[in-house]
Amino acid sequence: MKDWSIEMPNAPYSNRYALFKMKQTTLIFGILILTSQLFCQVNTTTIDLDSNIKLISKVETFNPLHHEIDSCDTGLGWIAICLIDNKPIFGTDHEIPRSQLIELVVLMNGQEIKLNVDFMYNPNWENNLRKDQFELKKEEVGFSLWGKFSDGAGTYEVQWKIIKDKSFRLLIMDAEN
Repeated sequence: MKDWSIEMPNAPYSNRYALFKMKQTTLIFGILILTSQLFCQVNTTTIDLDSNIKLISKVETFNPLHHEIDSCDTGLGWIAICLIDNKPIFGTDHEIPRSQLIELVVLMNGQEIKLNVDFMYNPNWENNLRKDQFELKKEEVGFSLWGKFSDGAGTYEVQWKIIKDKSFRLLIMDAEN
């Protein structure tokens, strides 16, 4: 163990120990900041759905330290993650997610329309959404946008209705079967 009295020659043992703990705490805090930066990666993707309609997505690496995670007993001899921040989860097989869809915006004729992405995790394996995950249909009034999401487990489908500059999520459902 290093003799900290070199830095504080007249300090009693308790002060040397306090200095050691302070340096140790600073080092640990620095490591935590660096690793939290790795966990906070955001991937932004732009998809051309039509000649004047784009879809912009943001997928973030999921950091469980920033969320309240609740588990449930399945009754089958194992515990499942069933709620995150007191809300249901789509996109996992009841484990902690790898990623979270944090934003989905339709850009139509230069106007941004935000889509509801609550409860949507692990949208695909790459964390960059692809055009083949979406289907846009023109309707008498507005558009319907369907999305299918899966990273190989926890497949789910979502439907949004877009009318003028408003969007409404009509459906979010498991699609495992």
